[in-house]
Amino acid sequence: MRLRSVLLLSVALVSLALIFCLGSCNSEPSKPATASAAVPEKKVAQPLLGKSCLQRMADSAARWQPDALPYHMESEWNEEATGQDGKATVWDARFVSMATNKVKTFHCSGSVLKDSPAFGVTSDREVAFTPGTSFMSFIPSTITIETDQVFQESLKHGGADFIKKDPKQPVTYELAYEPKFQKVLWLATFGKTQQESKGIAVFDASQGKYMGAFKR
Repeated sequence: MRLRSVLLLSVALVSLALIFCLGSCNSEPSKPATASAAVPEKKVAQPLLGKSCLQRMADSAARWQPDALPYHMESEWNEEATGQDGKATVWDARFVSMATNKVKTFHCSGSVLKDSPAFGVTSDREVAFTPGTSFMSFIPSTITIETDQVFQESLKHGGADFIKKDPKQPVTYELAYEPKFQKVLWLATFGKTQQESKGIAVFDASQGKYMGAFKR
C-alpha cells in the first residue's frame, strides 16, 4: 500500500510539472503597451491687432528691400472675427521700394480659412511700376495708436449705437496717408466695406486723436 501511494504521488507531481511547462512554453512574452498615435493639433483662428501686424510686415518688407515703406494697410473681414475688438485674422499691407521701382503686398494672418493667407507673415510677388509714380508712403514707427484703441474711441462717437442695433456688426480698418490733412489716418468702418458702411470714424494715426466721422 505504501509503495502504491508513493507511485501515485510521483505520477501526480510529474503531471503538474508537464502542465506548468506547457503553459509557460506556449505563452508569448508580454509586449509593452504601445503609445497611441499622436492626434494632430487642430489650429484655431488667431485674431490680430493692426499696428502690431504692420510692424511684423514692415520687418519682412525690410528684408525684401531695405528702403521699403508701407503706403496702405487694411483688414479683411471674414467669419472668424467681427473686428469689434480692433482685431482681424487677416491684414494686408502694400509696400513700395522707390530704389527698385517695385511694390509688394504682404499679409499678416492668423486665419485657418482655406482661402486665406497662411499663418504668419507672407507676401505676393513683387510688381514693377513706372518710374516717377507717386506713393504716399509713411514710416511704421510713427503710428502710435493701436486698432483696439481705435475701436474703443469709435464707440464714443456713434459706434456704440451700431453695435447696440447689431451685436455682430462688422468693423473693418484702413491705414493710409491722406494728402488733404497731410496725415496718416486710421479709418474704422462700421461695415464689411466702405461702400456699404453705416459710418466711418477717422483718427490721426500718429497722435491718436479722433478727427471726425462721415458716411459714404
